[in-house]
Order: sequence, then C-alpha cells, then structure tokens
Amino acid sequence: MSRIYGVHRFAPYFDPLPVLSSSNGPLVYNEDRSVVLAADAHIDNGAALTRELLGQGHRILSPASVDVIVHLYEEYGADCVKRLRGDFAFVLWDSKKRILLLARDRLGIKPLYYSLQDGFVVFASSLGQIFSCPGVKKELCRNILPLYFSFMALPAPYTFFKGVRKMAPATILQFDADGRTSETEYWNLLKDAPREDCRRECDCVDGLIGALDGAVHAQSGTGRAAGSFLSGGTDSSLITALAAKHNGSLSTFTTGFSGDERSHEFPFARKVAGLLATQHHESTISMADLTEGSLRRLLALQEEPTLRPGCISYYHLSGAARQAGADYVFVGEGGDELFGYPLWKKLLSLKPGLDAFSRCPSFLQRPVMEFFHKKDPAGMAYETLRRSRAQQSLFWGSFNLFYPGDIGALLAGTHGARDGDVQPYEVIRPLVQDFERSAYRDDYSAFLTHVDLRVKMPETFLRWFDRMSGAHGLNVRFPYLDHVFVEYVLGRCTGFNQKKGPVKYLLKKAAERLVPRECIYRKKQGWGMGVTASYFSLFKDFSGVRKTIDGFNQRYGYFNGEYIDRLFLGTAAPRQRAKIWQLYIFVLWLEGWMDL
Repeated sequence: MSRIYGVHRFAPYFDPLPVLSSSNGPLVYNEDRSVVLAADAHIDNGAALTRELLGQGHRILSPASVDVIVHLYEEYGADCVKRLRGDFAFVLWDSKKRILLLARDRLGIKPLYYSLQDGFVVFASSLGQIFSCPGVKKELCRNILPLYFSFMALPAPYTFFKGVRKMAPATILQFDADGRTSETEYWNLLKDAPREDCRRECDCVDGLIGALDGAVHAQSGTGRAAGSFLSGGTDSSLITALAAKHNGSLSTFTTGFSGDERSHEFPFARKVAGLLATQHHESTISMADLTEGSLRRLLALQEEPTLRPGCISYYHLSGAARQAGADYVFVGEGGDELFGYPLWKKLLSLKPGLDAFSRCPSFLQRPVMEFFHKKDPAGMAYETLRRSRAQQSLFWGSFNLFYPGDIGALLAGTHGARDGDVQPYEVIRPLVQDFERSAYRDDYSAFLTHVDLRVKMPETFLRWFDRMSGAHGLNVRFPYLDHVFVEYVLGRCTGFNQKKGPVKYLLKKAAERLVPRECIYRKKQGWGMGVTASYFSLFKDFSGVRKTIDGFNQRYGYFNGEYIDRLFLGTAAPRQRAKIWQLYIFVLWLEGWMDL
C-alpha cells in the first residue's frame, strides 16, 4: 500500500520537477522523464492497457499496473482517468506543459488531500503528511460542525482544517504554472450509467452475477495471497463465493466479541467457509480492546472523527488477515448502497404522501407541523415534514444522525456556533440537480444510491478500511464498488429491485445460487453490533462517557450543556446512543489532534 505526498511551487524559475514522493516504491516516469507520477493505486485493467500501449510504441519497463497511467496521460492527457478501472489517487507533473494534475478514483476509495500555501500546493494521502510540511497550520474550521454532526463525516471537499481540502471522488484538479486552477468531474453515476431497465427477473439475476463475477475477476491478483472478510451474510458470502472461484487458495476471516456469543456470526461464516472449502480463521475482540485509550489510538489512525464500532472489527480483522499471510482481501461493502437499506423501503413508501403534503396550502401544513414540532422538534417525523414543506430532498443519506433542530440546540449559545456555518443541504442540493437532469428522474431509488455513494461511502466505510487495513499493510478490494458493476446495477437492476419484496431482493436472488438460504434470509447484524453493545455496557449508566464529554465542554464550551443533559436522559433509545457515541468520538479526536 503506497502513500503519496509532496510540495510544488508555482514559479517560472522553479526547478521543473515538484517534490513528489511515494512511500512504497519509486516514482514512475515516461520514456524521456518529462512526466513523473506518484500514485497510490491498483489498476484492475492494467494488463490490458499495457498491451494496448506497447502496441502504440510505448516502453513500459515495470509490470506494476500504475505505470500505465503515465503513458495513458501521454496519449489522452487528463482524460486518461476515463480509461482506468480500479482505485487510485495520483499526482502527475508534466514538465513540458508545466501542469500539475491531481486525480481521485470514481468512488473515492483512495484519499487525497491538498492545501494551497502562498504559491505552493501541498498534497498527500493523509492529513498527517499535509501537516508535516512546514508552514501548514493545523487550525480547526468550526464552520463545518453542522455538516459533521449531520452526516457523521465531512464530505469532500471539506475537512476540519482551514486551508486544507480533500479531493472529491471522480475529480481531476489541474494547476498551471501561473497558479491557475481548474477542477473537473470526469464521472457521474447518474449521467454515465446508461439506463436499460431489465424487465425479466431471470435476466436481471443472470446479468448481475455475471457483472459481479467480472468485478471479482478483475480485482483478483495472480501470484498473491488472497483473503475475504466473511460475516456469513448475503453481501460478504456472495463475494467470497466468487472470490473462491478465481483464487485457488482463499482464506476467510471473521470476528466476534468475546463473552457475547449472541452477537457472533461464527456459525453462518463457518457454514459458508465449509461449503467453499476456504482456509477459515476466527478471532475475538475483548474488553481490553475497548478502552478509551484504544479508541484514541484508532482515532489517530483514522485522522477524522468518523470512528464507529465496526472500525474496531475492521482493525482486528485486518491484523488477523495480515498475520495469516494474506496480501489483500475482498470485502462486501457497497451492497447496501446499491441494493438498499431497510430505511429506503420505508422512505419510498412514504414519498407519494409527503410529495402531496408539500403541495398543500400552508394553512393546512401549519397545524400538522406544529403538532409534530411540539411532540419532538428534533425528531424524524418533524424533520421529514420540514424537508417536504421546504421543497428539499427527503433523503440526505443513510447515516443522517443529527437533524437541523438537533444541531441548532447542540451548538446554541456556544463557541461551536459560527456565522457562515456550512449547512448540510448545501451538500445535497447539487446531487438533487444531478438527479433531476438525469434519465433516472422518475426512479427515486437511483437518487438514494447516488447520495450514499457520493456523501456517505467515501468518508465512512472506505475511510475506515483505508486506515484500519493500512495500519497492517493490507490491501482491500471492493467488488461491489467496481465502477463497471455500479453502472450495470443502476442502469439495469435498481428500478426492478425496488419494486420487489424484501430489501436487496435481486442480490438475494443472485446469492441463492451460491450461498445457503439460511445465511441470506436472516436478520442483518453487521461487524460492529457486538462491539457496540459491549462497549456501552462498560459504562452502565454512561458515567464514563459523560465525564469525558462534560470535562471537555467545561474547558472549551463547544456544546450547549442543557442539550447534553437531555441527551443523556434518553440513553435507552438507539438513536440517542448513536448521538452520544458521535459526540464522544468527536471529543476524543479533538483532544488528540488539536493543540487546544
């Protein structure tokens, strides 16, 4: 796993090469060394592109897949990214044209940050590398707090720090010699996935399996030890079954919490592993892994306060996989975002009524709004009606935790609230415009996928895997997020899938051909369930968490104390617990990252 970092100065008299670095492997040059590349990438179609470029007369000296990027750039310029299949973040310097190019893959699997500093651009795969550059200050930007508490993460281009930005997925950023900057979105799911709705279930399932098998095959590496994270649920089991087909000796890994067998998915994972004859490994997480000190260490790796209980599982799974000799692992992330969360079914069923409510005269809307506001001004019912009345999108993402009423109360009268705060709907508005201009504008489920893939996925699951697996030197493959497969699902399957019965209908029908039914049609648990329950059991009445949050707030005054009091009165409710967890993680992160 490579990391990239460097500094480039915009000046006509400056040396023709920026300071580019790659922490794992040399920089890549073209034949006359006029183009240089630093990349953190895995190019799935690298072999096919190499054959094509060799036929065009290029000399490619290394079999490494990232080498093709330099030569593709020579042929296609910045459009070279459109030919790439895989995950990548790269920085390329063209000394003849004096162009610096930054690019990030379509789904945001690889991270890339940058900062403009008095004629210099600093860029890196991690925030720590950005701040290691002299002159880059670590100054918290409080205006983004409403954004963070709404989405439990910061969507690109925002970061927690003034003057530091993150590249958005599917984006090219170009700097000219005189410092001029241009930013281009080179891929958009709703624009680039041709719509060809599938009409017959058997055709949908056949095509889905074929497309997913193609993604797994493209991501399989020859001569390298492969593994798969296997929970025994639909998503991971289907990926594991296809990975076993393309990787001769596949290892599988699962984890659970010691002392809480109810949360274990071991029996289901064992069943799938036995059926596929994989080399199966089980590990457990103990109370010793759930101390405040261990969370602080993981937050140091994570770099942003997006840690959730599942991250602890990913960290231990990654360590177990690397210890067992795996070079890379397949994971099932992305299945929910493509085929639906339970929340989606409920939202799709309510949408016609809410659309009708949005068209009602205000004198009819007002008493309904007042009733739900009185009942709970920060509750889901009132917030959904508020969005409908304001002609806003009903859906802001599957991880939308604190609503505007919550955020206003949380930050009211504190140092946390600021004029010019970035409002959450400013992130959603452009995605609504994408949807309304697309061929999918009559299929709201396509919008749900678009939002979760652009807002939630890059800054939660993908960040977690990048940081937790990277700590152990393990590479991760995401077949569900292969852009060819993503386009196929949206264009052919999404509409049909949402019309049918249970959540993820088509994916489950596909899995039936390869996975035991009892693993498919069971209640979803997720890697973090046992960790969540066990972590909060440490505190019984949440006194330990409360002490940490209150101590921080007394010193720095970020939050409204009355709101915190009300929050801790509702610790039995899952949503309240999730809010407490997010506040707690933010406090731990801020204490560790900032010089307060």
